Amino acid sequence: MRVPASPQMNAAVSVKADVSDAPTEPLGATPPSAPHAVASSRRPPGPGRFLAKDGPQATEFVPLGRGVLHIGRAHDAQLRLDDSWVSRRHAMIVHRLSAPRVIDDRGLNGTWVNGRRVSDAELHDGDVIVVGQTVLRYVEGR
Repeated sequence: MRVPASPQMNAAVSVKADVSDAPTEPLGATPPSAPHAVASSRRPPGPGRFLAKDGPQATEFVPLGRGVLHIGRAHDAQLRLDDSWVSRRHAMIVHRLSAPRVIDDRGLNGTWVNGRRVSDAELHDGDVIVVGQTVLRYVEGR
């Protein structure tokens, strides 16, 4: 018995893929290294720009470099937060000479600065940044 071929069986299939989350590095490239956090009392360890995360005994200071700091739950985020309210790619801190900026990176629960939801905001010493249920402070060490 011979089965006739249907027209759909020979039709080409076109798939449009969303590559907005695709890595920009070549395959096999190592992800950017995470900044080394420094736990100390409630003061920055020295001059520079930092994100501070207060803990029960000490404050953890994450130095901000000259590039982009990715914040989220993803394993390749430079500031990885173990918070189920944080998206894999939640926010970025972008270096600028005048002042760094926080940019929401499509975080589902938003990025908040000083109680205001923002998509992009300039940071100033003492600003409080909330991603998910995690509270961070932008600190300029002198």
